[in-house]
Amino acid sequence: MNKEREDAIIFKELDNIRIRDMKTLKEIQKENEDIIGRIIDRFSYYKNNSFDKIMQIITDWELTVVESLDELYTSDVLFMLDLHRFYNLNLRYIGIFIGVKDDKIKTIINSKKRRTTTNNTDNKIFFRSLSSKDKLKMKLYEILN
Repeated sequence: MNKEREDAIIFKELDNIRIRDMKTLKEIQKENEDIIGRIIDRFSYYKNNSFDKIMQIITDWELTVVESLDELYTSDVLFMLDLHRFYNLNLRYIGIFIGVKDDKIKTIINSKKRRTTTNNTDNKIFFRSLSSKDKLKMKLYEILN
């Protein structure tokens, strides 16, 4: 790839940076630890609730909290922490985001069988995996600051 093309790609990504992208990876990790820590503290007397287990999944998948349904893009990989099951908190994979309908998140679980599912947003915390573009934007933001 020539230098002009690389520069064009970098400037295009810089132009597309939105507010959600204005965090460093360290800031996202700290935010995740704070959120999970507060939740686990509330329900720590249930032995199945483990801060380390949930944080390991968040770290392995490079997840960030979904603050608003508007920030989701088609093909985002989603996980969910269901607070209805406060006695056994688990961060579970719910699929690839395809849309929102009536305040419910619609995801594809198995693309070969074309199986989709919907999840209501009541008393749930959603996480999405950082895409390669998100990581690129964050690195550029870190370099510029």
